[in-house]
Amino acid sequence: MTPIFNQAFEHTMGHEGGYVNDPDDRGGETYRGIARKFWANWAGWAVVDQLKAQSTGSLAQRINQAKTQLDPHVRAFYHDNFWKSIKLDEVAANGSPALAQKIFDTAVNVGTKPAIQWLQRALNLCNRNEQDYSNLDDDGKIGTKTLEALAKARINSIYITFNLLQGEHYMNICRNNPVQKKFFNGWLNRVSLSPPVTSPTTSVADARNMARDHRNEPNE
Repeated sequence: MTPIFNQAFEHTMGHEGGYVNDPDDRGGETYRGIARKFWANWAGWAVVDQLKAQSTGSLAQRINQAKTQLDPHVRAFYHDNFWKSIKLDEVAANGSPALAQKIFDTAVNVGTKPAIQWLQRALNLCNRNEQDYSNLDDDGKIGTKTLEALAKARINSIYITFNLLQGEHYMNICRNNPVQKKFFNGWLNRVSLSPPVTSPTTSVADARNMARDHRNEPNE
């Protein structure tokens, strides 16, 4: 596991709670963002079930106090299913670590396919009518064309556009199902309309493109 992943993991875990079982949550029983309804085979559920059989303290307290025991299962789960599976080390290399971390956090919340589709749609919106690179199919799969486009893209613009698409998604959920509005403010904590100042989000392509835009010159 790379340092970039470990940083992304720690950030995302700040958004994910401990053990919850909210009847209004579409994932049902959940531990640190891992919903049993969708990930019934996660190795950590065996530990959770053992803790359920104990009688000391509340169930949530017992499970949350077992963080050290559960953490390796949680970290491996997120690395394999939400980082490695969508090539985020390559995204970090071709775009920026901050963008890779952003995509990871979003994928954890909404799924890998929607997160990559938003990346591809953001790339298409920001390519200046294909002057910078060709439009992509928004198939939700990270491949050579997406990575090549990312290497040529304005990363700051991609980051902001990605967040706009994410925010629109949350608003649509609440419009279609008002019960979900109880989660809306929490979801907004995952949306940022400006890249992190302390992260290396300006690529070589960003610098070149910003200079070209300032001169109002055509793409090379």
